[in-house]
Amino acid sequence: MDGKITISASTLDEAITKALIELQTTSEHLHYEVVQKESAGLLGIFGKKPCIIRAHVMSEAEEKAAAEAQKIEEKDLILLRFARRCFDEGPRAVQMLGDPDVHAAFVLERNVNNEVCRFIEFIRFEEKDGMLGSVIHPKNNVLPLLRGHFCSRLPDEDFLIFDAAHGTALLRQSGHVQYLAMEHYEPARDADELNWQALWKRFFHALTIEERRNAKAQMNHAPKRFWGGMVEMREPYI
Repeated sequence: MDGKITISASTLDEAITKALIELQTTSEHLHYEVVQKESAGLLGIFGKKPCIIRAHVMSEAEEKAAAEAQKIEEKDLILLRFARRCFDEGPRAVQMLGDPDVHAAFVLERNVNNEVCRFIEFIRFEEKDGMLGSVIHPKNNVLPLLRGHFCSRLPDEDFLIFDAAHGTALLRQSGHVQYLAMEHYEPARDADELNWQALWKRFFHALTIEERRNAKAQMNHAPKRFWGGMVEMREPYI
């Protein structure tokens, strides 16, 4: 039993309502697919067909995926409306900050640029298999915007930055840069690298003045969602 049910009703709205009642859930947790669309048939008599749907309550993973898809769709619509405004108004569109479409596009740009700046500050590399590696979990597709900084900052190094949130990786190897589809990154297990990480954590915490510790200020400067990629913020403290 996979939790899926099949509902038949006169209309799609009625079928959805029946599914919600039978599954004892709400619309935001319901996933359904239309198996058959309703048809009034000829003169409302011949060939009349009900609406049939197959429905189930979304799992946590499905809800997360749906939320991410909705965010991506919203961003695409913001950019589409902004592009349309630019075609209508020409170069002056970028100065129309009072326009809702233009304002939304500039807010999106600011959020992306701010996230890029955060990762430039907070990315931590480890040495693995003769190259540098790092894992990030960004809200936006920031790898193309990080490329220039790290290629310039690490001109003689081979490195990989894995965007675990979007399943892509930025790879620089032998002077060539490419983007790869990637599902998983295995952290370094080399004893020397782990010793260097432990040494860095000891140094970081040795500098801490307990009497002046301010967790709120720390999270303002280094938001907690970045901590997972920062060696010095991982527990247990060594």
